[in-house]
Amino acid sequence: MPGWHRSLREDRALQQRDDWVEVGIIQEQHPHRCRLFMQWQRLDFPVLVDAWNLLGVQVVPLTIGIDEHGIVRETLRSPAAVAAFLDRTYPGVPADPAAAPLVGTIVRQELETGPAATRPDRLVAQLSSVVRHYPRNAGGHFALGVALRQRCESERRQPGDFQAAVAAWQAALDLNPNQYIWRRRIQQYGPKLSKPYAFYDWVPQAIREVRARGEVPVEPVVPLTESERAERTAFAPLSVLVAPDPDGRVTPDERPLVRIEATVVPATVPAGGHGRLHLALRPDGKAGGHWNNEAGPTRIWLEAPPSWEVERPLSDLPVAAGRAVSDELRQTDVEFRVPEGTAAGGYEVKGYALYYACRGADGACVYLRQEIRGRVRVTGKD
Repeated sequence: MPGWHRSLREDRALQQRDDWVEVGIIQEQHPHRCRLFMQWQRLDFPVLVDAWNLLGVQVVPLTIGIDEHGIVRETLRSPAAVAAFLDRTYPGVPADPAAAPLVGTIVRQELETGPAATRPDRLVAQLSSVVRHYPRNAGGHFALGVALRQRCESERRQPGDFQAAVAAWQAALDLNPNQYIWRRRIQQYGPKLSKPYAFYDWVPQAIREVRARGEVPVEPVVPLTESERAERTAFAPLSVLVAPDPDGRVTPDERPLVRIEATVVPATVPAGGHGRLHLALRPDGKAGGHWNNEAGPTRIWLEAPPSWEVERPLSDLPVAAGRAVSDELRQTDVEFRVPEGTAAGGYEVKGYALYYACRGADGACVYLRQEIRGRVRVTGKD
């Protein structure tokens, strides 16, 4: 995108014309990340967001030429092809209003007319109905995954939303394994070795350089997960780490005050392959739960089946600085490796969380333990 933009701006003959407009389209699910990239690269053209991939794009980058009638005419292979495209004359062809696909119609209607507060629930319900009635509709499965992930990142989050999103994206990819966009969406949250490159390693550099110019960087609405940052952390040997509560002496959070959600990406891992366990912890407001930030961090201990490897068995999640109590979502994700020769079947990456929490504004704050179980299905290696 920056290369195209630079070439078009440096073409003086093209700049003297008034019959073209440059518009970008991204399939990114988080528009603020694109805004930061645009700010960093000083790109000044409008960008439209197609998180649902309603265009049905299978590969990127892709540059298309749309004429004055609003009709897609060409795929432009280089910036030099723009002038030749503009010099051509095309006959107008009336659009067919009946050609809009079902998924696109549902999403557009909700985005344009539906109340924003309950939109995530309605989109999940409608797209779930689409894939029930049309199980071969690959685009419907992908869009359902987008809706589930959006709800997962909202205040209307439901237990299991993230794992259901991963399952929906995988169902879409199984129906169309050549779909680049859908494969990347799973890889975004999956293990490091499945990524062709680090998707968001540019973000810290962009923030630093934007600040160095005296500008305020675009604020990340949804922080990057560790899997998205693709940190190259080596697996730590279990022998050098000590479990923080090996005998289970910490009081179990049975009611519970904190809700824990475990999501495995991908849900099915081949023998010899890698997966990633995502954990999300949030106090249960209905139970009056909240974090006690004055005693210590939340600790996560993970164990895999025998001979499996875990990238980081012990993690400490930081507390909310400067606040005695809080109710924020705390997240982490950890990679694991399934050994070669592992028999096909269901397994668990399990462990526990230790945290300080309180019930009610004036309730007693206690140290609690809650079990963690991430279910993995192992297949024979291809």
